[in-house]
Amino acid sequence: MDPSTAIDAQRAGADALIIGVAGGSQCTTSKNAGIPVNTPNLLYRLRGKVDIPVGVEGGGVGDHLMAAFALGASFLLKPGEIGMSIEGAGGRYMLQDPDGNYWMLYGGEASDASKWWRDLVDRQGRPQFVEGEPGVRMLAPEKYSMTRNINKLKQQTSIGLVFQRASSIAELHRRDCSNIVEVTPEAAQLSGAYGQ
Repeated sequence: MDPSTAIDAQRAGADALIIGVAGGSQCTTSKNAGIPVNTPNLLYRLRGKVDIPVGVEGGGVGDHLMAAFALGASFLLKPGEIGMSIEGAGGRYMLQDPDGNYWMLYGGEASDASKWWRDLVDRQGRPQFVEGEPGVRMLAPEKYSMTRNINKLKQQTSIGLVFQRASSIAELHRRDCSNIVEVTPEAAQLSGAYGQ
């Protein structure tokens, strides 16, 4: 995706754009495909170029929700916040150890665990087109629920708007945010998982 492709998509009748390949802590799609995780820069370059909403795949911005909104995102897809919960897809394979702790299989959307619980297997029962580094994660029922995760996202957005002294996401879109485009050495260290 780039600005010219986005403009072409809008002219072709797209209702919205979704950008951001992988970028999650366990997903290796971008690394395997040789695609840099440049979602923030692309968001900024798309500002004012298209009139349709631009959404961001969750891993493309991580927890930096307000930065994504300030750079031009209209909405964020955060499937990890829903999947990483007692009620999430992995709940089908919830395990409990002798100490009463709950564990669930976890990985990116293309991990073998995700393929298994969505029945994306071949005739021999093997997960198809696996990527990512699966594992298990411990869950605290009182901490990892969909309701709690959704409230956490709402709180992050609300607090961010308060600190930005903005009444809406649309107001953030009208502001100059060139000061957050540059990737500092400190920020680059946060992307170390991708070797960038």
